[in-house]
Amino acid sequence: MAVKAKKVETGPIPRPPHPPVDDVGDKSTYINSKLTPEEKEKLISSAEQFADILEWGGYDSRFSEAAANVKHYREGNGSDRKLSSDEIRDIETSLPTFSENKNKFLYQFLNDISDQFKNDKNLNVACFILEEKPGDYWLGATAKPSQSPKWHYAMGSFLFSFGARAEVMKIDGKETGLKIKYKVYIYDRYNWDMGKTVSVPKTAIDLADMATPGTIEPLKEYNLGLPDFPNSHYIDTDGDKYVVSDGVMGSLSAANKANFFDIVGETPELYVNYGLAR
Repeated sequence: MAVKAKKVETGPIPRPPHPPVDDVGDKSTYINSKLTPEEKEKLISSAEQFADILEWGGYDSRFSEAAANVKHYREGNGSDRKLSSDEIRDIETSLPTFSENKNKFLYQFLNDISDQFKNDKNLNVACFILEEKPGDYWLGATAKPSQSPKWHYAMGSFLFSFGARAEVMKIDGKETGLKIKYKVYIYDRYNWDMGKTVSVPKTAIDLADMATPGTIEPLKEYNLGLPDFPNSHYIDTDGDKYVVSDGVMGSLSAANKANFFDIVGETPELYVNYGLAR
């Protein structure tokens, strides 16, 4: 697969269009409709307890970014969570497979910009965004647990892209090269999908649950109520782990106690110089 640089309106370094959002259409599906009003109340209370445990997150450094996401989910009112430059740098250094792919596609992107300038003598300043195919401006990446449990639990899969502004450099009216300023963008949608699960360490969760008011027990008792998963509960036990349905955290959204949001980040402005013969 090769990517191209799509020329867009000239201005600052551009950001690609927002990716499509895939939120659940009917949030009420997070809560089993067969539960009684009292059971639904217990379910939400238990989900809040579980979210508290995840938000504290300090019991395991692997969950520090996931904890920050849970906090923003509950308190951010749907606003973007912006990753810091340090967090972006940590993603790049912690995920070598992502970094390798990013660099490969960035090389293609920048080379295509250079080629466009070489082939158009009238082009002096232009802005570009990555384009894999018409209308598709983002590439996929995965935070593998073997490389970074912290980012695996925080984002799992995410998207990345590039934007650039290129300008012909001149001295005394003579072209001396091409300077390309660019940024790398990262995007993830924080939402929950019924039918999906995540595994967390059982002992650590149980210790935190016993140490604080509240209980997650109803989550282990109540059935999800999904035809495709007739025997699944909101939380099931698998050896030393809890298998947690997305319905646990999703139920908070259904109860208007949390909001889905975008995780966004960008690198500082970077640049590269190319020779220009045209």
